[in-house]
Amino acid sequence: MVEYIDNDGKWSVDVDTDENGNWIEKPKFKILMEPSQAYIDRKKQRMAPTKEKINNQVREKIAERYDVIKEIQMLNQRNYPIDSLEYAEYLEYQEYREECLAWGQAEKAQYGFE
Repeated sequence: MVEYIDNDGKWSVDVDTDENGNWIEKPKFKILMEPSQAYIDRKKQRMAPTKEKINNQVREKIAERYDVIKEIQMLNQRNYPIDSLEYAEYLEYQEYREECLAWGQAEKAQYGFE
C-alpha cells in the first residue's frame, strides 16, 4: 500500500492491488471530529458570564460616560435646588445609572442570577 498526499495536504490516496494485480486507488479523506456535548457544555460554562462579570460590565458602562470624579460631582449635585442646571445634570446622571443597573439586572435574570 502506498500513501500519497497532494501538495495542498488536503487528501491522500491509498494505492493497492486487487486480486488480478491491477492498481486500485482509493481516496482517503481527512475526518473532522465533532466536539462532544460535554466539551461544548464545559466551554459554555467557562464563557458564561458570572454575577461578578455582569456587575463589572455595569460599572464599565457607567464609567464610559462618568468617571469617578464626575460621579462624585453628580452625587453632590443632588442637594442643589430642583430648578437648577446642576440638579438637571444630576437627574440625567441618575437616569443613565438606572438604565445601566436595569441592563445588569436583565442580564443576571437571563443567566438565572438573583
